Formats: sequence, C-alpha cells, structure tokens
Amino acid sequence: MKAITAVPASVKEIFQKDYLIPNFQRPYSWGKDECEKFWDDILNFYGNKELKSEQYFFGNIVVYPSDNPEVQTRQVVDGQQRLTTLTLLLKALFDCARTWQTLEQCLKITDPKTGNFTSELRVKTHVIAKDREALEEIIFDKIITNPKSNFVQNFDFFKEKINEWNKNRTATEFDSLVSMILDQVVILPINCETSDDALTIFETINNRGKPLDDSDIFKAKLYGNAKNKDEFMRKWNELKDREWIFRVYMHILRAKSNDTNNEIALRKYFETKGSKYLENCEDVMKTLRLIHKTKTEFESNDRIISLWQIMNTYPNQYWTFPLYVFLHKYGKFNDRNNIELKDKKKLDEFRVLMEETMRYFFLKGVAGQGGAVSVKETIYRVYSKIELGGDYLQEYKNNISKSNVSEFNAHLEGNQLGRCYKGLVLISAYLNPRQDMKKFADLLEDNKYDIEHILPRVWNNYDTWDEETHREDINLLGNLMPLSRKINIKASNEFFTRKKEKYKDSDIQDALDMLNIPSWTRERLLERNNEKISYLKEFFGVN
Repeated sequence: MKAITAVPASVKEIFQKDYLIPNFQRPYSWGKDECEKFWDDILNFYGNKELKSEQYFFGNIVVYPSDNPEVQTRQVVDGQQRLTTLTLLLKALFDCARTWQTLEQCLKITDPKTGNFTSELRVKTHVIAKDREALEEIIFDKIITNPKSNFVQNFDFFKEKINEWNKNRTATEFDSLVSMILDQVVILPINCETSDDALTIFETINNRGKPLDDSDIFKAKLYGNAKNKDEFMRKWNELKDREWIFRVYMHILRAKSNDTNNEIALRKYFETKGSKYLENCEDVMKTLRLIHKTKTEFESNDRIISLWQIMNTYPNQYWTFPLYVFLHKYGKFNDRNNIELKDKKKLDEFRVLMEETMRYFFLKGVAGQGGAVSVKETIYRVYSKIELGGDYLQEYKNNISKSNVSEFNAHLEGNQLGRCYKGLVLISAYLNPRQDMKKFADLLEDNKYDIEHILPRVWNNYDTWDEETHREDINLLGNLMPLSRKINIKASNEFFTRKKEKYKDSDIQDALDMLNIPSWTRERLLERNNEKISYLKEFFGVN
C-alpha cells in the first residue's frame, strides 16, 4: 500500500478541489430522512454557543487521483452521499443569498486564466446519465426534467428549511450560518494514491454511507483495469444477480486450480486466491457473461432445458457448479450471442452429467442427506475432475452409500419426500415415454405451471374415498402431476369427470393419460402411485 494522507478540511477547503463519482458507484440514494438529520444537526451545532469555537464533523471521504495525471479531479470511492448532499445544501444557501461568491466557487469550477465560472461542476457524477443531468439542472438553474428525483427533492427540502429558518432573522444572522457551514463543518478526506488502496481503506473504516456489496467492490477493481471503460459498464449493467454470478465464477476458478477445500467468503477469495484474475477485465467479463447467459438464454435440446428447470426446484444451488464448470470449459457464444454446446458429443456428455447430477441430489435429498454440508465435498471433487478431464461421474456414484439407497426407498414408499416432492413429481412426468419433450420444456421454462392434485385437496364426498382415506392419499405421488397454471385454475376442485374435460388441453402426457380412465378411484390412484414409484426407482437405479 502506498502513502495515504488524511487531514481534516472545512467545507470551503474541500470544495476548492474537483471530484468525480465514477460509474461503478451506486446511484445517489439519500432521501429526506438523512437530509433532515443533517440539517437538524447543523442548527443544533449553530445554536449551541458553547461550540462556537468547535467543529462539526461530517464524516470522511475516500478518494484517489484520476488515471490521467494531467487531470486533478479526485475519484470518490466513499463519500458520494455526503459530497452530493453538501452540494445541494450549498446551492440552496446560494439561492437564498446570491451575494456569497464563495458559495458559487464551491459549486462551479473557475477558469484559471480569467477567473470566470465555467460550465463544469465541482462534484460530477458518472453513475447514470439521469443523475448527472439532475445535478447540472439544479446547479445551473436549468429546467427540471425529473422533479421526483432524490436530487430535486433534497434540494427543495433544503431551500424550504433555509427559508423557514431565515424568517424574522437579519442578514447578519444568515451570513453567520453560512460562515459556520463553510468554516466549521469539516470532513476527513482520505487521499489514496491508487484505486486498490482506496478500496482497501473503504472496506476497513466505519462510515455513515450505504455499504457496497461484494460485486460493487469487484466492479471497482475491474473498472480500473478495463481498456474500454464505457464498453465495460455497458456489459456490466446487463448482468443480473451479480453476487451469484461471482460465486459461480469463484467455483469455476476453484475447479481450474483443483481446489477441493471448503469454500471461503466471496470477498476474501477475490482478495487472496482470486485477486490475480480481476486484473484481466476482458477475460473476467467474458466468463461472467457466459454464466449470465447460461441462466437466461442457454440454447440446447429440450431434455437439457427440462432437466435444468427440474433441478431449479432443489433446495440448494450446489448442483449448478459442476454444470457451470462444464459449460465454461466447452461452451461457446453463438451468432445470436447465446451460450451453447456446438459439439454433439459434448452436448450428450452434458445431458448425462445433468441426469447424474439429478440422481445424486434427489437421492441424497429424499434420504435426508442432501443439504449443502453433506454434498459440497462431492461437488468440489466432481467439478475439479470435469476441469482436469477425470472420471467425474464416478465421483457421484462413489458418494452414494447403501444407507442412502435404503433411506431413499423407505421415504419414497412412505411418501416422506420433504422439500423434494415437487422435483420428484416433475421427474416422474419427465420419465413418461410418451411425453412431448418440447412442450414439457416450454411449460417448465415459462414457469407457468402448478402441481395438480387429481383428487382435489378440498374434501367433497368423492367416490370410494371417505375423509380419512382422502387425507391419507391426497399428497401421494400417484395423485400429483404438473399442469399449466391456466388449466389448473379451470380444473380447480371439480369432480374427476369434469376435470378430464380440462386435461385434454394439456401439454403434459400425464394429464392426457387421465383421459382414458373412467373414474378416479382409490384403487386406480394407488395403482398409479406404485407405477410412479417403480419408474423413479428404475431411474435412480435403486431397485
């Protein structure tokens, strides 16, 4: 870490320098509550005669120089809320005074030759275009285009409070308040020489601002290393669930380094083991976009899409890591900018990997051993062998015990499915040999389906069932199947003969198979339940 300086400075001194809030920061977020607290603190400090020779400390800012040595602007890592709010307060004071040139000097940059004010702000923001426009409109008295923005509302709040305070007070009293704000409100600027140093300091100090997420910290590091910063920000803003994407990226890097130890916290990993990777912004962004596209626009066959959607019902996300490692190793962007496996052999290998992943997780899950603690060591070994070209499928098989199999069978037959029940219903429908897989994949991908109870959940004196047997059988696998939400709503609690009229419009073969059944008796339900259990045991290889 290079030399760092920190000397308290008054508002007047702070605003003799220029600041840029870079676009890796979050948008300005302070609202009325924060501004009201600040204003009340200032008035209390001003009104306390015992503090006339003291200073009001308004926190710290963390800054570092511009990448361009010819530009004196300081980039703000922490403190944008304070600097922006102070700018709005100073402008509100200036509008009420108009004779204080010092206030205007705090708001606008002057030409060093002429001393005239330029059209450049002391505090500029590159976070989003609307933020920049809002601040410029206020400072340069332009027409306000977004009166509901935080900038405008906070500025209006300060003007209202200043005018309210200024009633029945003399010009001397007003000047005294302005002088106090300029000279006795102080900030501690922590001046760092590099962005990395600034981020390190930011992470270790206590501040009143809104803390950055891990992904915000990574964004700052990547931004500093980006060759084309505008292009980087465009691609970055397209990413959703960034914390999750970075976690997947961490596991990809762990696989590449054959790291099968317990994972560590995300930020700690990228500060230590993964720090070198953030130096190559272009490579990192390519991987992050691949992960993002896999989740949203993966182009593959219908079976793989169906398997992915079924796995999405599983209670934890460890199943995804081997799949992402495989896709990172072999997947490519196509001409539609979506991710796909162009090699048919690799596509088949990926489908087999997905099926084996599903077998492992649901077998362990039904057996009561599918939590993150129980499966993660296996997952680490699986994805490391994928990356290194080893027998990754055997790792799954090696880590299914005889007790897992016996527990799975017992829970399946006893209908003790826990949080795996929805996934098993989908798997049993997926296994129907007459199912149109394209229609199945489309239904699951749109996520517009429910789990239908063929025998309705609300008891209504149905044939062959009394209230006790209804309660016993209602949630058996034999009584469940996926159905589009639209059809499920129509079927509702109707008797079976009426439900069948709705089922005929379904894309799910399990529902279409119901059309040939004259009545939904307890005997038929139990027969179907045994069929479903038999199919599942065969698929999971536990007969």
